[in-house]
Amino acid sequence: MAVNKIRLKISDKDRNIIVPIQTSFDETGRGDLINEYEHEKVAQLVNITKDFEATQYRHGDCLGDDNLVGCDDPSPNIFYNFVFADKTDPNNVIWSNNILNYPTGIGVPSPTGSGMSDVAPCIPENWPITTPVYDDTNYGYDFMDYTPAELYKSNKDFVKSFFKLDFYDTVNRDTQKLYLSIILNPINGVKISRPTFDLNCDGVLDGIYNCRPNGEKFIQIPKFNLDMLDNNDGYFIYWLKENTFLNINTFFMSCKFYNGRTGKVHRMINTPPPTLPNEYNFDREKRLYYRVELEKINYTYKVYDYNSGVRVGLDETNEIMFYEYNNI
Repeated sequence: MAVNKIRLKISDKDRNIIVPIQTSFDETGRGDLINEYEHEKVAQLVNITKDFEATQYRHGDCLGDDNLVGCDDPSPNIFYNFVFADKTDPNNVIWSNNILNYPTGIGVPSPTGSGMSDVAPCIPENWPITTPVYDDTNYGYDFMDYTPAELYKSNKDFVKSFFKLDFYDTVNRDTQKLYLSIILNPINGVKISRPTFDLNCDGVLDGIYNCRPNGEKFIQIPKFNLDMLDNNDGYFIYWLKENTFLNINTFFMSCKFYNGRTGKVHRMINTPPPTLPNEYNFDREKRLYYRVELEKINYTYKVYDYNSGVRVGLDETNEIMFYEYNNI
């Protein structure tokens, strides 16, 4: 028996006996301590499980969006519209498809590249800004130097061209990371008919195409109407199914056009450049991106205008608009 032995001597003086009392307690018990130690060591030696499984996110419904009346499709189409600038006149940047026109010689970039002209920019408040109007003379890709015949024949340079949508985790260019991209091939774009299409109509066969000046033919324009079934290349976003690996549910989408003929990359912004207060010095964070929100309950996504917060891309009246930025 382990005890402390105390010896008392006979003395006339008072005696004090110190009785030590230990106050530490073993609350969990020996077995629980062993289990706790075991779990701790296993966690150190074995990596924690992370879910890397990806899934497809479809375009989300608009039932809860107050600004969209009459939209009850659980998986609506998504609409993109890309607008190119006419760069044929060095003194005047004319926006394609009758969107915007600078008055000649007024507030236009200097042809020498030395900056703006000495005339103040003339952009009245009632400047006509409309959605593109495509017809026989304006079909969008004419400003990328593609002829109607090349579009109709699926010219190899045109087929190699594409729009690239990049998804970043932030709009801060110093810290942002690119996590995924979507490629939109012009071949899958909306088509319009050209009843007076001319394929070298000289009375002889033009390759495998007969000369039919009055025949109806279809060519692509830089617009996309994507859906879940028939034209779904670029409709879905593929991202992680769970947040255990990366907890990112908000992305910021930018756009560039890669021209398969010239090899040039054309930056696009979410605002018509002539409407910017300063066309050559503006807030890139506000003008380059759209905000994309992922919802991981039903695996859907929604696109919002970065500046107004209004949802876009649900029909032709509120398309996701990108405009070519031509920095002279």
